[in-house]
Amino acid sequence: MKKSVILLSLMTIAVAFLLIFTGCFSAVTSENAGESVQASAESGNAGNDNRINIGALRGPSSIGMVGLIESNKDVKDSMFSYEIIASPDIMVTRILSGETDIAVLPTNVAAKLYNKGAEIRMAAIVGGGVLYLVSNKKLEINRSDWDALKGQKVYLIAKGSTPDIAFRYLAESNGLNIAKDITADYSFDQIELTQMMIAGNADLGILPEPFVTNSLKSNKDLEIIMDIQEEWGKVSKQHILPQTCLVISKELIDNDSSAIDEFISEYSKSIDWANNNPKDAGKLAEGFEIGIKEAIAEEVIPRCNLMFESGDNAKSITEDYLEILNQFSPDDIGGKIPGEEFYYVK
Repeated sequence: MKKSVILLSLMTIAVAFLLIFTGCFSAVTSENAGESVQASAESGNAGNDNRINIGALRGPSSIGMVGLIESNKDVKDSMFSYEIIASPDIMVTRILSGETDIAVLPTNVAAKLYNKGAEIRMAAIVGGGVLYLVSNKKLEINRSDWDALKGQKVYLIAKGSTPDIAFRYLAESNGLNIAKDITADYSFDQIELTQMMIAGNADLGILPEPFVTNSLKSNKDLEIIMDIQEEWGKVSKQHILPQTCLVISKELIDNDSSAIDEFISEYSKSIDWANNNPKDAGKLAEGFEIGIKEAIAEEVIPRCNLMFESGDNAKSITEDYLEILNQFSPDDIGGKIPGEEFYYVK
């Protein structure tokens, strides 16, 4: 379902959004760059000009979709076309142009797009967080010991990003004064920080998967001392950190609710399959070049907290999450908490 757009207008809007959102995506995309991967077989969609285009950013958020993509490959004239999108600029452009009808996005980015005028609705939480505090064992910090972080330098990714906000919120909720008790260092992106920790040049850092597993396997002196998702559940109103969500274009909702129902049912099953079959899911993930290697998938996938939470419960969880983000960094969600119209609740 592609909207006709004037090229100049599209480019102007896309550039504006890219300037806003590039920082938001930097902490959640994979280390791999390059072209997007067209995941659906050409033969499966031949002659179907009205197919529904579904996109997910390369990285952990794509894992839950690999089973669905694989099963769709050989479906003749499938109504669905899947794409693993390599970079945020491509994703933003396709959402704004209407070329992508359904997408998996960081929840804060979905809220920001909506607040800036994108005609999308949030339908489900599909990722409950991929963040962990990794430490060098020489620091001898016990698991979940927030007091032990006093006086330490903690490396964080992208000031104002979800990893940064989640850590600061949790630290303050556990009695720490970020400005006085901890030195927050934003010098490195996730790739650089991973390399620093592997080399022993950084002792404490928040990392997402699959960088966590890569770090642990490359340097046996590293360990996870905090599961950010677990810590979030201890202090927030909700027990889920809704880092990733599913969004659907308003146009598709208005015109083809039966197709949405079919997709949601199959996507939910695909997520369950990936959770229950991490090795097989990892094999597909590597084949689709989403940045997860089969060799580490059995460790990575359980720490990705893949889920499918929809309806009023997802709405409530997301509202509480966005309220916290709004307190710490309003710009990260577009300056305000989205209203009721942001949610697709059926």
